[in-house]
Amino acid sequence: MPDTPSDARPRALGASPKRAARVGFGSRITTLLGFAGALLAVSACEAHINGDAGQRGGSSSGSSSPLGGMTPEQVLASPMCQTPQPGRAPLRRLSNTEYRNTITDLLGDSAITESLVASATQTFPSETVSLGFRNNADYLGVSDLVAQGYLDASTQFLDSIVANQNLLPCSAASGELDCGTRFIQTFGKLAFRRPLTDAEAVQYAAIFAKALSAYDFDTAVRTTALAFLQSPNFLYRVEYG
Repeated sequence: MPDTPSDARPRALGASPKRAARVGFGSRITTLLGFAGALLAVSACEAHINGDAGQRGGSSSGSSSPLGGMTPEQVLASPMCQTPQPGRAPLRRLSNTEYRNTITDLLGDSAITESLVASATQTFPSETVSLGFRNNADYLGVSDLVAQGYLDASTQFLDSIVANQNLLPCSAASGELDCGTRFIQTFGKLAFRRPLTDAEAVQYAAIFAKALSAYDFDTAVRTTALAFLQSPNFLYRVEYG
């Protein structure tokens, strides 16, 4: 459903206990990404509505009428109305600006969040400018460099997600699986900009449960959040209508 400010990847080696813990989590993430499935394999799918593009209206009779000389009934019965041509409705990746705004809104708009998002996304490749815009779906593919940028940036947001009670409104003390379910529903709705489907809820519950079984509650929350942030449902946006 992302402008290109340099890599602010955390330098966790040999610093403090907290940074050493992040290194340990990084090694866990390498393993746990397998639980999330092929979430980086986002596709540039496009929806098309077929029809005869040549039938745009009635005959040109030289009339200045906005209906081209036809009555309203004739317009409604014409191919123009029977087979509408609304144009393409591509599944479009977020531009860099849209990605930063979405993450900022997700984590909570503050000076700290803005600084974190700017630092985490500063190595994102700049989009191609088309007619003065950077959000043309045809130019917003996902190269290896873009996919790696999303992964690197996402790992830097996990601390803020775990510490945000609006995103994680419970604790392990209230029941690890129950809290995981609440987190999935709460965070998932915000990340996908819509409620999760039943199938999606089951999918992310499985990711959470497997990470919880292999490691601990904190790692399970982080792994699930990372999977959400790599999903096409987060990185792309669908224009309905």
